[in-house]
Amino acid sequence: MNVIVIEDEPLAAQSLCTLLNEINPQIQVKAILPTVVKAVDWLQKHNPQLIFMDINLGDRVAFEIFEKIKPQAPVIFTTAFDTYAVQAFKVNSVDYLIKPIQKEELQKSLDKYTTLHAQRSAISYDQLLQSLQQSQQKTQTNYQQRFMVNVGERIKSIPTDHVAYFQADQRYVILVSQQREQFIVDYTMDTLEGLLDPQDFFRINRQFIVHFSAIQQMQKHTRGRVKLGLVPTPKKAPVVSIERAHAFKDWLNR
Repeated sequence: MNVIVIEDEPLAAQSLCTLLNEINPQIQVKAILPTVVKAVDWLQKHNPQLIFMDINLGDRVAFEIFEKIKPQAPVIFTTAFDTYAVQAFKVNSVDYLIKPIQKEELQKSLDKYTTLHAQRSAISYDQLLQSLQQSQQKTQTNYQQRFMVNVGERIKSIPTDHVAYFQADQRYVILVSQQREQFIVDYTMDTLEGLLDPQDFFRINRQFIVHFSAIQQMQKHTRGRVKLGLVPTPKKAPVVSIERAHAFKDWLNR
């Protein structure tokens, strides 16, 4: 079976490929595609049997792929998203895996693909996009409103609009408040992307998700990137990654 992986996180892509090989060595990963542009270009020339797709890619949201091309292959989504969207995926005969992907769950998804393939079930991507748009309208006010954090023996509530940015620091993710407080939160960066209102927060690279109000200064950087001056000031000024630079500028101009 020929598959492709649409994923902008190299470690996540490699982990998925390893699990696929453990489950079935005959599965061949034909390409790992980190952006919408590269995915569309590849799919215009090739027809894989199955697509594994992250939702938040380096340059765009992966759903934009369906606006440009209608793949013939079914899709298994591999990221964190809201409950209504999960239902939309299931209704349209695609599956959904929450990161970090577990081998047992991946096996179930592959079994489901085998069943659908045998039944020659078709996927309506137009219906999928419509369902996702409806789910987005339903959940516009369902973004995370507060984060519960540990302060010694106490538990403290931090309103989301008091958050300046989230920073991934090796094994931990740290919430930095506008009041210059720092707290460890029990979320991955991928999960936070699905919980936070994209009107207010943007993931500029693998280490930072920033609130618009925390950006006090921007400077041109090498290769079209942008260096940010944040408040509170981190130890090292973060730089918007090349893959996310265009989407970041669109976000600023929204």
